[in-house]
Amino acid sequence: MFLRCRTCVIVGVFSVKEGEAMSLLEALSWVRRLGLKKVYFELDAKVVVEAIKSSDVGISEFGSIVQSCKDIIRCEHEFSTSFIRRQANECAHALAKASCSYASPMVWSEPPDCVTSFLSHYCNNPSHY
Repeated sequence: MFLRCRTCVIVGVFSVKEGEAMSLLEALSWVRRLGLKKVYFELDAKVVVEAIKSSDVGISEFGSIVQSCKDIIRCEHEFSTSFIRRQANECAHALAKASCSYASPMVWSEPPDCVTSFLSHYCNNPSHY
């Protein structure tokens, strides 16, 4: 069931793993503000998921971002993260690519055009995912 989706551009210069972690932090913060409770975050960034599950994140910019993510997840007991291959996450990938087209954050209550075909395919073939 589609609830909503959001895109935004995070300004800064980040390594790939820092950018992925910043995206998760932004998503966690947004979902928390919405008051949603049982949320599964699927990431195609294995290094971020492993860092979230690790007991030691280290002292670095990446570690600091991951720690912020972990703090939110700890407070919101029903938030969880898991790794999925990018091929199984085409919808999120299409939305991320589309976010570059918007100058400000966008929120949709209905699926945007860039993900409609993925959602239709998923609804018709749920066993493929």
